[in-house]
This record gives sequence, C-alpha cells and structure tokens, in this order.
Amino acid sequence: MTDKDYEKIDEHTARKVLAYGKQLMVVAIAFNGSPETLELHDHPHEQITYVQEGSFEYVIEETTQILHAGESIYVRPHARHGARCISGKGHLIDAFSPIREDYLTKGE
Repeated sequence: MTDKDYEKIDEHTARKVLAYGKQLMVVAIAFNGSPETLELHDHPHEQITYVQEGSFEYVIEETTQILHAGESIYVRPHARHGARCISGKGHLIDAFSPIREDYLTKGE
C-alpha cells in the first residue's frame, strides 16, 4: 500500500478510485494484514467485488464464503456485508452503481 494515490482506510486497508461516470464507479482496495474482526456495513449501492489477488472471508447477511483470486460476488443494495483478507495481502476490485459520492474528494 505504498502507492500515494491510495487513501488509507485503516491500518490494514487502502482504496483508490480507478474510474467513474454518472452511474458506475470502479475502486481498487488493497489489504496488508488481516484485522481481528470483520466490520459489516451496508449502503444503497449495488456492488460487485472481484478478487484480483489473495483470499478473503466475505460475509453477506447471514452467509459466509471464502473467495480466492479470480472469483467475484454480487452484493444487493442495503445488504449487510464485509470482507476480511485471510491471505496476508490481497487486492479487490469493487464496482458500484450508482457511484459512491462518499469516495470522491472535494474538488474532483
């Protein structure tokens, strides 16, 4: 996570908005280490997550899956979900529709 274009989320994760338009946004998330707990959250966006590198424990509502590089998963709007890297290092690509305004910095 040394890329200066990545925004630090916490001690284990950082994100970078790769591209976005009016209705679609693609975001890279880099993981270095694994947090003790899995933080679940929800949002009004549809989301597709693609595992580019590593392995992840991925929870959607009451279901837990292990995802590996090359696999993807769909998250419906308002579903409680979260991911935790279980391979030490990992990289996810998230697509959101509509875009995540909260990921954009002022001035963009």
